[in-house]
Parts: sequence; C-alpha cells; structure tokens
Amino acid sequence: MKLVAYESSETEVQPTIPQQQQATRGSETRSTQSRGSTRSATLLQSGGSNSDTESSDNDSESDADEEESSAPNNTGTQSTQSSTSNDTGTPQPISTFTKWFADNRTSDFSTIQQAVTVDDLKKYFTCSVVMGLQRVSNYRQHWKSDTSDASLYGNRVIKSLLSLARFKHIHRYIHYDPDWLEDELNKSFKAHWSPKQNLAVYEAMIAWKGRVKFKQYQPAKPCKNGLKKFVLCDETGYVSSSWLYRGRDSRRASDAKSVVLDFADELPKDGQQYILFFDNYYASLDLSLELEEKGVYHVCTVRGNRPTWLFSKGMQDDLYDTADERQWTYRVHPDGDLVAYSYCDSKRCNFLSNYAGTGIRKGPHSQKPNVAHIYNKYMGAVDKSDAMIHQCLPFPHRKNKWTRAFMLHSFKTALVNSWILYRHLRVGLMNNDKDRNKCMSMTQNEFLEKYVVSQNLWIDRVRYNTRHSHYPMESAKKERCAHCYTTTSKKKKSTCNFKCPGCKVNLHTKCFLPYHLHKRLF
Repeated sequence: MKLVAYESSETEVQPTIPQQQQATRGSETRSTQSRGSTRSATLLQSGGSNSDTESSDNDSESDADEEESSAPNNTGTQSTQSSTSNDTGTPQPISTFTKWFADNRTSDFSTIQQAVTVDDLKKYFTCSVVMGLQRVSNYRQHWKSDTSDASLYGNRVIKSLLSLARFKHIHRYIHYDPDWLEDELNKSFKAHWSPKQNLAVYEAMIAWKGRVKFKQYQPAKPCKNGLKKFVLCDETGYVSSSWLYRGRDSRRASDAKSVVLDFADELPKDGQQYILFFDNYYASLDLSLELEEKGVYHVCTVRGNRPTWLFSKGMQDDLYDTADERQWTYRVHPDGDLVAYSYCDSKRCNFLSNYAGTGIRKGPHSQKPNVAHIYNKYMGAVDKSDAMIHQCLPFPHRKNKWTRAFMLHSFKTALVNSWILYRHLRVGLMNNDKDRNKCMSMTQNEFLEKYVVSQNLWIDRVRYNTRHSHYPMESAKKERCAHCYTTTSKKKKSTCNFKCPGCKVNLHTKCFLPYHLHKRLF
C-alpha cells in the first residue's frame, strides 16, 4: 500500500513529475503553494527520494497499485487483512497501525523500539525484583561486562532478560491508569483470600520526594515524606484493600470517619464476625455509635477531646497519676455493648470498644483491662504489614514520577500478599509439623527467588544457544558432572571424562540431553 497525497479542493491534484520534466514546463504559471504541494506529493509517493529514477519508478508502482486495488477479490487486500490479525482473527494494534504506511516507508520505523509485549513487562518486573535482591548504587551497574574489574556488579540474569537500552525504554515510557490499577488489585486481593477475623485500618506511606500537590508529611512514620495510602489488612499482614489519597481529587471521602465506614462496608458478607482495629486518628464517639448500628465489632483508642465531657473532663478526673499501680475506669453505653475506658499506666489513654467488654486480664505481676491487651495484640498487624512491604524492594532506586513510585509500591504489596498466600497454601497440603514449620519460616528473599525462577524467562545465552557447538567430546581430565551436581539434593560429585565444548563443562552421556533442555536459574 502506498501513501496517496491529496491537495485542497481549490487546486487540482497534479501527477508526480520528475525534476527534468518540471524544468521544461517553465512556461506554465503556478502559485508557490501549488508548486510546494506538488513537491510534497512527489516526496510522499517516492518514499522521500529526490532522484529522477526513483520518482518515475514509484509513479508507475503507484498507478499499478491503484489498478490492483480497484479490481475485485484483490489478493493484496486479503494478505493485508490476514497480516493485521492473529490466529483468532483479532486485529493487532501494531500491524493495524503500520498498514497505513507504504512498504518502502515501514523500514524507517526499524530504528524505533519495538512494541512492548506482555513478556517484556514480565521481564521488566522480574529485573526489578532481582535488583532488589542484589542492590547496587546505580541500576546501570547490573549490565556491566563480566570483566575482572567489574565482576562484582554485572548480573547475568538481568543481562539475559533485557538489554540496558530496552529496560530504560520500558522504564521511561511505561504508563497506566492509577485508578484502574488500584481497582484491579483490590479485586484480586479479595478474590483469592478470605481475611482473618481481626483487621486493622491504617495509613501507609510511599517514599516520594518530588513535586505533587497531594504529597504528605508524617513525622511519626519511618518514611516521613511521600504519598499516603489508606490500607485495610488482617492479622497476617495481608492487605485486603487500599486506596491512594489525592487530596480533593480523591475518589473516596478522605475524612477519618468516612475512611473507616467505607472499609467496614467492604467486609465480606460470609457470616463471620469481623473486628476492626484503628487508632485515635480515626476514632470518635460518633463513629463508634455508627459502627454499633451497623453491627461491626471494633476496638480503638480515642483522643481525650472526642468528646471532652466523656474522657478528659469526665473519667480521667477519677484517675490520679501514680507509678506504683495501674488504674482504669469505664462507662457502659445504656443502649448497647459499647464501653468507654480510661486507662492510666505510664500515661493516660482512652479506648472505645463493643467487643472487649469490661473484663480484666491478670498477669503474674500486674493486671490491666482486657481491651488494652487485645488492642496491642492485633493492632501490631499494621507494623507487621509495613515492615514486610518495605523489606521487599523491587527497583530500589530513585523514581522520577509519582505514578512510577505508586506502581512499584503496588507491585511490592502484590508480592507480599503472594508470599503470605503461598505459605498458607503450601502448609495446607502438608501433614508433617516439621514441614509446616519449615514452609512458614520461608523468608521473603527465598520466595522472590522462586518467583524469578517460575517466570521461565531467563535463558542461558550459551547453554541453550544452538549457534554454539554442543556435542559430547572425550576429555583427557576427569571432572565433576555439572548436571548431577546441580540437580541432585545431596550434591553428588560423580566425575566423568566427557565434555561439552560449547558449555565447557563435563557431562555424562546420559546427562547431556537433560542438561541442555532443563532451564535452571540457581
């Protein structure tokens, strides 16, 4: 298919004329605009060539193409349609885009990066995970050559997945809709996991020091500057739901009371009684009364002025500061199970709960209200989830866009959830307590290594490359078989005198074929 240039309706379309023929027709009067339009048509039809021969050849080719296109049942049109669709008949974006250009012009696009496929995105995220496992000061050091002075930095897994130019291209131009990513992750998190009974509401910080109008400062957080997310997680640290705070542009109401009520409405309706834990940033007497009406159990700490008549100028007047023993007092709401506490240990604190009751927990040396023990036990899931997410660091380098920081933080959250889900699924299939404890003790780094291996994207450039010579050759020196050593659990050191000249390792004749077919990472 050729590009066809059209001029405005005021000027007739002139056929392409070589430069020598145009010189002989100097007697004809034309406007400067008409002459420029004819010249642009000449360049478009000739593919940008200025030679007389190419212009005349392209004229004849364009006329032939027009005749062929006007004929019925044109085979050229059928081939074009088949090339722009896959085996299922669905049009492909890149082939549909390139069909609008002439054949001699599509070669100009070979210098532009190829389209990013799903496999490329998998390789990009896999490289990001490996960068978190092997951290360097600059991510470009992962692509250093394996020379003696740079052997500490070059990573063969990353280099075999993507080239540095390809990784930088994807990293620079990757774009997505944050709302879509947030909704899809929340939907997947809820579909594959039934949360535990105790859930905590808190705000997480995404490290970001750039300029954006909804950047937050939280002095009590380890990461003080960045983007804020409201998160709902259970006692295992699994994040069930989260959403990004964007100031006035937030999709949800961002006041403290609405945040808790929205998460309460998202709890599964499976008949289980869930318990919400949240701190004094969200809590108030009005919020507790609304949760009581909804039938949602909750335990929370409250500031002394929410309300003042109940806590700071009410129950706290009955307490006196002392370092010898703990003191507490409580009030019960007349219309339900809601109980308000004022508790004095090292400092005064207040609680609201419709779950803990008025019980006392007795210890070997002291005693305290049961509500304080329950709150300290299950509100720790917040710190547990935060620690696991910040320990997982895919691409631990500077991000120039807030959308990239949000994307990688969401990717970290998905990896942590996958790690929790993987351990619980494996434990459910085991009958031995020893194996269960071993599976539950799996660290995040061990899981991330399994994640990289399971992608099946890493390919040894020598071992699986057919251009190299792979055949069993007799060697004068007996050495350890590479396949037996890497595949057996006891690391057998059986030796043999056959060698692969391409891989430069010794192999048994029976191990030669499985060694070159099985792809291993570590």
